[in-house]
Amino acid sequence: MINPIPSIRSHHRKSRGLLVSVLSAFALVIVAYAASASRKNFDLPAGEATTTLKTFSEQSGEQIVYPVDLVRGQQTNAVHAELTSLEALTAMLEKTGLVAVQDEKTGALAIKKSALPESPKDVSRPKMTSETVSGGPAPLEDRELYVLSPFEVRTSDENGYAAATSLAGNRLNTELRDVGSAISVVTAQFLRDIGATSNETLLQYTTNTEVGNIYGNMANAGNGTQLDETGKFANPNQNTRVRGLAAADQTIDYFLTDTPWDSYNVDRIDMQRGPNAMLFGLGSPAGIINAGTKTASFRNRGQVEFRYSKFGSIRSTLDLNRVLIPNQLAIRIDGVYSKEKFQQNPAYQTDKRGYGAVRFEPEFLNKGSAHTTIKANFEKGNVRSNRPRSLTPGDAITPWFLTGTGTGYSGDGSTFTYSQLNKAALDARGLQDNNISALLDPTRGQFPTTLPNGTRSPVWIPYLGGQFSSSYFGNPMAIFASGDTAQGSLFELEPSTVRGIGTTGAIDRNIGGFPNSRQSSVTIYRDYSKKVNLPGAKFGLTRNIQLSDPSIFDFYNQLIDGPNKYEWQNFHRYNTSIAETLFDGNAGIEAAYDKQHYDNGQLNFMQDKNQQLFIDMTKTEADGTINPNFGRPFIADASGGGGSTSVNREALRVTAYGKYDFNRGQRRNVLTHILGHHVLTGLYSDDKRESNSRGW
Repeated sequence: MINPIPSIRSHHRKSRGLLVSVLSAFALVIVAYAASASRKNFDLPAGEATTTLKTFSEQSGEQIVYPVDLVRGQQTNAVHAELTSLEALTAMLEKTGLVAVQDEKTGALAIKKSALPESPKDVSRPKMTSETVSGGPAPLEDRELYVLSPFEVRTSDENGYAAATSLAGNRLNTELRDVGSAISVVTAQFLRDIGATSNETLLQYTTNTEVGNIYGNMANAGNGTQLDETGKFANPNQNTRVRGLAAADQTIDYFLTDTPWDSYNVDRIDMQRGPNAMLFGLGSPAGIINAGTKTASFRNRGQVEFRYSKFGSIRSTLDLNRVLIPNQLAIRIDGVYSKEKFQQNPAYQTDKRGYGAVRFEPEFLNKGSAHTTIKANFEKGNVRSNRPRSLTPGDAITPWFLTGTGTGYSGDGSTFTYSQLNKAALDARGLQDNNISALLDPTRGQFPTTLPNGTRSPVWIPYLGGQFSSSYFGNPMAIFASGDTAQGSLFELEPSTVRGIGTTGAIDRNIGGFPNSRQSSVTIYRDYSKKVNLPGAKFGLTRNIQLSDPSIFDFYNQLIDGPNKYEWQNFHRYNTSIAETLFDGNAGIEAAYDKQHYDNGQLNFMQDKNQQLFIDMTKTEADGTINPNFGRPFIADASGGGGSTSVNREALRVTAYGKYDFNRGQRRNVLTHILGHHVLTGLYSDDKRESNSRGW
């Protein structure tokens, strides 16, 4: 009978920034920016373009988009005048064969080749073409220009393994070189090239990270006497360790989550290692692992992928992006079906997920220097599995083959000698009866430590005491042979509720010639070491021995649980956000709302010390018949166990920023150069987490 035992926990956390200070500073930035003139004094010398364009960016405060190979070697003109940024850049590039362009919608500046014939002074200069420069970026006119919100990092057009920016440092799009924290960014290209789809398949390739389970580089099975990975089966994606400390917090788009990420809808993974990950109240001391989800973009594209791998695993994904209203409304749909099989038969994991995202940038709200972006996404999925084991079964077989005697230690430090198992063929009739021990029968009474007179039994074998479990005492036991779907036998081992009276009138628990009987096998090493007082045993310093010989049990290719273990995960989440930037991106605010549900659970018949491979040493059954399974290995447990956990999360986050460059504008001097460029960011977050856990 299963008796659920509820254990309910709830957690509510709020963190608030100093909103008054942030909004006041935000207002000062807006006023300062509005007061600055759109025309500036430029003092630009003539020179090589890669140098002079940097000087232009410093004086104008503008970023320019251009391929380096396009401008390298070009000589720009000197400019000394009060001009707008576009006018100054145009004057610099006059008669160079290059022209300045400005996006009508965003005001972003870019450089491209002129459509007019080159001036005579450029005719003799060698042209940088695809024939002379290999591996360079595509010409600017062949690219689609995007001006990104500072609240997002878009990677759909990135190539290669290197990323330049991240949201990890201050939740704004910031160059990694400017972030004072250890951050690693895994791009979509890297994920594809190594075939990584989750933490399990990624973290063994990244810096200072570890992951457990069958693909991992650590066991993470505890440090007790019995190594146990049972708790890791239900959500293997959380079985991580960063910097050797602890598991990293998992986030999706920087919202804490229990949902395992999958690469089908992920553009990049940002790993922020160490205590700096605790910025804004997010992240454990070990760090955070953030999955940046794919967003809808204003470009039609689609991709279908199918993978087939060893052991018969299959994986298919869909990625479809469609523009509904040009430059205003786009949607994206992603899906995955994965049926992963493992070397251990019949282990498997089936993953089904769907994801949708929408992006809306209404034209009527995007006027002048203001820009509004509205985004939303939704994901739903489930995982069903019978996960493989990375630990080999415990070894409760080898001691049966030990011969001769062993040495134990009494409480006073003196030594004593005991018999090894020597392939013992035991008789269940009175195996644990010290009255029978007194008969000194080499096949009976070996379990009790002492004789009725209190002295140590000379036939005692300390290695006895393993499965069959104590829960069998007084309960029926079912025995299944290999391949059986029904028990081969069902019987009562110990009629402990019967108070048989012997010839003297005393209760000897015997009826009709049936003595108190109990089957036994090899005990685990932890319990054996305590019986003989091995050094450190009483302090829990001895650890159970794992099987290392696959000829005894082929743990490489067979899951010891067979089909009798099961795990599940169900989840859905949605996220919405609205972002507004002002003054050409020099100020902005974003509000985001996130809601998630996640539940998981498992059913497992092999727990704690029962994760062992035992051997049946009982040759004679309690009724005097010969045991047909004598000498055969077996697994056993008294009852199935498991548990389930349900988690609901809800979060609201508001981020505001303002930036100002004191060295821009007409009045530049030593003081403005010292004051430099500043970005002020403020954050308000309200996070709720409710969890409900049950065990049985």
